[in-house]
Amino acid sequence: MSNERVDVAPVATGNRRAMPLVLAGLGLLGLMAVALVVGLILLFINSTSAQRAALPKPKVDVKQPAPDFQLRTLQGETVKLSELRGQPVWLNFWAAWCAPCRQEIPDLIAEGKKAGDQGVRLLTIDTGEGEQEVRRYLKTSGYSELPTALDQDGSVASAYGVLGLPTHVFIDSQGTVRRVNLGPMSAEAMRRAVSELR
Repeated sequence: MSNERVDVAPVATGNRRAMPLVLAGLGLLGLMAVALVVGLILLFINSTSAQRAALPKPKVDVKQPAPDFQLRTLQGETVKLSELRGQPVWLNFWAAWCAPCRQEIPDLIAEGKKAGDQGVRLLTIDTGEGEQEVRRYLKTSGYSELPTALDQDGSVASAYGVLGLPTHVFIDSQGTVRRVNLGPMSAEAMRRAVSELR
């Protein structure tokens, strides 16, 4: 036998005093990461609130008179809102390039017919597009029956303070705005809004 000495290091022991420092360091890093995430969230929320506050406010509000306008429809009719007094009116501001607008057109047509049976006039207002462009879209999509007026210069949308498309405005028979809805509406929401006008 040889007289060589073999030193075996203890397995999985380590410095017991250093271990709490390592854990404390990891805990501190975790706290810093959480603090960073919370700070970023608060920054996002505050900047989003500030951006929302900076947006222009709609020019029409619920319980206010609806601004009068006169537009020509694709069907050749001239529509003046004040001449519809005595009849509830449902306005829908839209554009052919607007995907959510296009998605709700089948419901607009169906619910618009039902609303008409109840004495509520649906008038969709294409905003900022040319007549041929709108006609082409409605024809190729099979929606030629959609009652559409043209607001080519966007002046009516501006008068109503439209901030995005689609925007629905529900006006009672006295010409008072009863509801404004920014964004697409489900068929059920359309029915509910129409029923509030009667």
